[in-house]
Amino acid sequence: MAAWFRRHGAWLVLAMVLALGPLYAAGESPVPADGAPASPPSAPLNPREVRATPAPAAASGAPPAAAPTAAVPPSVTPAAQPGIVAPAAPAQSQTSAAEAAPQIARVPPTEVDQVWLTPGLGILERVRRTRAAARELGVAGFDAAARALLADDDAGAPLLRAQSAVDLAPTLPLAWAALAKARWRQESDAPGAARALFSALRHLDRHLEASLWWRATALHGLALALFFGALAYLAVASLLVAPRAAHDLGDRIVPGAPEFARALLLGALVLLPAALGEGLAGVGLGLFGVAFACGRGRAKLVHLGAAAVLWLALQPVLRQAGAAMAGLGADPVVAAAWAVETEAASVGELSRLERVADHDPIAERALAVRARRTGNLAEADERYARLLAQGAADAVVENNAANVRLALGDTAGAIALYEHALGRETSAALLFNLSNAQGAAIHPDQQESTLIRAQAIDAEMVGELTDLGGARLGLVVDLPIPVGLLRQRLAASDAGEGVAADLRAELAPGRLGHGPLHLPIALGAVAILAGLLAGRGEPTHWCPSCGVRRCPRCDGSAGERSLCEACTRLLKRPETADPSLRAERIAELRSREKWRERGARVVGTLVPGAAGLLARRPLSGLLGAIVLCAAIIAAGVGRDVVPDPLAVGVTGRLAFSIAAALLFLSHVGVSMWALSHRRD
Repeated sequence: MAAWFRRHGAWLVLAMVLALGPLYAAGESPVPADGAPASPPSAPLNPREVRATPAPAAASGAPPAAAPTAAVPPSVTPAAQPGIVAPAAPAQSQTSAAEAAPQIARVPPTEVDQVWLTPGLGILERVRRTRAAARELGVAGFDAAARALLADDDAGAPLLRAQSAVDLAPTLPLAWAALAKARWRQESDAPGAARALFSALRHLDRHLEASLWWRATALHGLALALFFGALAYLAVASLLVAPRAAHDLGDRIVPGAPEFARALLLGALVLLPAALGEGLAGVGLGLFGVAFACGRGRAKLVHLGAAAVLWLALQPVLRQAGAAMAGLGADPVVAAAWAVETEAASVGELSRLERVADHDPIAERALAVRARRTGNLAEADERYARLLAQGAADAVVENNAANVRLALGDTAGAIALYEHALGRETSAALLFNLSNAQGAAIHPDQQESTLIRAQAIDAEMVGELTDLGGARLGLVVDLPIPVGLLRQRLAASDAGEGVAADLRAELAPGRLGHGPLHLPIALGAVAILAGLLAGRGEPTHWCPSCGVRRCPRCDGSAGERSLCEACTRLLKRPETADPSLRAERIAELRSREKWRERGARVVGTLVPGAAGLLARRPLSGLLGAIVLCAAIIAAGVGRDVVPDPLAVGVTGRLAFSIAAALLFLSHVGVSMWALSHRRD
């Protein structure tokens, strides 16, 4: 049968296609019954519009309805295309199709949106008017418009687009970085590019999304630097004492065992926690045991400090990094408030704010800002009054509430709010608003003195606001929602615990990373076990002159730092040695010491923690290890762990590159200081 199918299968398939093809061609129609094409092209939507979700079927046993297709613009319907005639549909089916079609909910535009969308304006005039409106209404940055300009190559030259983006979003580091790049490439303006880059770095913490990005990246890098720095320090400390530890451990467990067996026994004990599933934290636990067992005095205390640094990296620092990585997703109310602040709020975000505004001051504040920007002064005044009555106001709320009161004609109430806000915080914008309110109340002397105070604080801002108010008498400006307030609210959320647990599982996948006390308990148990294995006897040591091993159990030497017999005769009893051989041996030892010093400098610069340990300054070794690991991480390893939220650009790379260079120079300085102050 198989052979027959191989010979005649192709002819059989061809016959089936010829027989069934006409049936499918006759049964299918390019136009469904509802008059729409089978796969209509999607219509472009306004990004501020969202589609309403269709209601589920009423009957519980009915199959789920198919997802509604996108609305089709009239230009692509079959009736408008020549040669295609759409069949007439019954009226009832047309009504049901209209009811089932998704509805588009539109967000009412604010004054800033209306100015930006004004037709017939050139880019410079559009940006100028939008900036003026945004400045007056307290829009810290019109991020969406700035990003659109930077991404649109047809909007003009790169320098023009970058400068316009900075004007629209003056706190967006991405715009400042683009301006620096454009100035360097288009005009070769090195000073201007440097000033723009400095502004990008300065605004890195003034933009909410950018600040969350760099804080999450920096905290994650700090956790890795602390963890791997302490791990590297313990590794170097263990390597330096590993021969002695292996020899003494073999004497206490299996006396007379060969050296390779003693080394394998020590390695098995060190890697036992990692083999039990504790990962890198288990390796650190084993290294701590070796270093602690062979440590003496100050070194033992520093080893305990390195263990504490391991716990610090795994628990508090990674917890803070997880909270920062959660970002705006940690609190939907804060995310919606930030969308209102940057003129990017959707219907869903506004509905979320409406639902929680009665008991959430952040939501109430954001809705008051929104009402003011849409021109609904009565609603804005009501919401600001509730915030003032609840005691949830700060200088920003009082200033914005005073602006609304002034617009409603209550000049005395506005002046009282301005003065109370100045008691909380003194700023040039507040004083400028108060001066205009005093001018509206016909107090010219007070207005002049207040304006002088504002100019003394920030003359540039006062000049800009005066220019904006040239076309309007009595201009007052709103203040944006403080970024620190939103960031503080995000930090108080518990949404980052899951992220922190995932980060912690990469370093401590076992029980050491599950609880805050598991690692300290394990470290304490290992310290006790290491003390028992080390015992109270005299440990193995090496001749400080030539490096020969001295074991009190094997060769009966006395004194922890005693010289070997050859060095004792050479240095302590020169009359017992041949003068020529003695001089040759001393020259050899001096050459050996010189090369050891050079090697110590190279190794101390390249290996984390080696300089301090070789110089017998363990604390310098721990600090040097952490600083060098931080420099490596800042230079690129782990720098891009958090995606850029289209707010940072090259600013973040520049900031961490500068930090990497400074950290590496600090490590070199610490290493050189430790080696130059070496303890004998």
